[in-house]
Formats: sequence, C-alpha cells, structure tokens
Amino acid sequence: MQASPKWMSLVALDDLQSVREWLTVQSNLGLAENTVLAYARALSDFLQFCRRQTKDPLRPGLEGISLYVRYLREGLETTTGDVESRPSLSNSTIQQRLTALRLFCERYVEHRGYSGG
Repeated sequence: MQASPKWMSLVALDDLQSVREWLTVQSNLGLAENTVLAYARALSDFLQFCRRQTKDPLRPGLEGISLYVRYLREGLETTTGDVESRPSLSNSTIQQRLTALRLFCERYVEHRGYSGG
C-alpha cells in the first residue's frame, strides 16, 4: 500500500473536494512531490484566507483576489474589523502561491464550464 502524499495532511484541504482532486491530478501527472506540496500549501493558505474573509474560494471575485494579493504582499488582513499581521512573504513565494491559485482556477473553470462572474 502506497503512503499518502504529504499534501493530504493539510487541514484546510479537507474543505474543498475539487482542490484535493486537482492536487491528485498534479501528482498523477508526475509533478515532483515538493511542487505538489508547495501548491497544496498555497491553496490551503488561500482557502483559509477565504474562510476568514467569508469569500467563496471558487468565486472570490476580483476584490477577493486583490485582497489576497495584498495579504501576501503586506501580511495584513482585515477580519471583522480587526487587523491581523504576519511577516510578509518574499516575492518568489508570492509568485509561487499565485501560480498555484491561477493553475487551479484555470482548471476548475475549464472543468466546470464557468465563464466568470
């Protein structure tokens, strides 16, 4: 029996079946385990952000994405009127997280037939 990939242990991924399916496809396609794990961390972070912001992670809208980019850049987040902060991320980490989000969203939109909005 094959061991579960490390990315399966990320708690927030339990929230969205389509994220687990997408990560499984990436793994099946032969992406390196560390790449899939990085994508999983990125998507887990985004899902947690959406939960705190009460945004639908599959339809965050332009405002939701821009707030997430600000959160990645500045480490600031407003939730229920409070400002939380964390250390800002490096540019390469931000780009990696946004790439994972873009790839997931492109596939989700393609698979589900959504055309935006």
